[in-house]
Amino acid sequence: MDMPTWKPITDFQRGDIVKLLQACYANIWNPQLCQTMKQFDAESFDHINTIGACVFFSCLNDVTIGLASYDPRQGPDLGIVGHNCVLPEYQGRGYGREQIFEILRRLRSKNFQKVQVSTGQDPFFLPAQKMYLSCGFREIKRTSEINDHTHGKIYYEKML
Repeated sequence: MDMPTWKPITDFQRGDIVKLLQACYANIWNPQLCQTMKQFDAESFDHINTIGACVFFSCLNDVTIGLASYDPRQGPDLGIVGHNCVLPEYQGRGYGREQIFEILRRLRSKNFQKVQVSTGQDPFFLPAQKMYLSCGFREIKRTSEINDHTHGKIYYEKML
């Protein structure tokens, strides 16, 4: 497997986050999810030195294949894995795991104690569920909250 390189949000343009997430979530894309992702894109680019600094794009030979983000605001006790995705044609090759390991590396370097992440219970999210477990996260709870696409959520945690 070729290792991806990480590029900062400053190498990209407004709308690039939405385009990437839409391609990755095409099977569950809907107006509510679109609005959520547009808001994330806007906030990331509007606050390039705070929110945007916690977003990075994964590239192979200058081809963008995914993105990952995290929220350090509850640190150093707790870091949160944010939106992350890998384009369908690159999935199943370990790139999602590498993105998560990069988030963990960044949080470890700032002395975070633990990291949490959540994903949906919908079958669409089964690869993400397996990935978080394979990265050393453990499931801590499930909720039945129904929103735009998740069919409830699964929450995971990992001590650093």
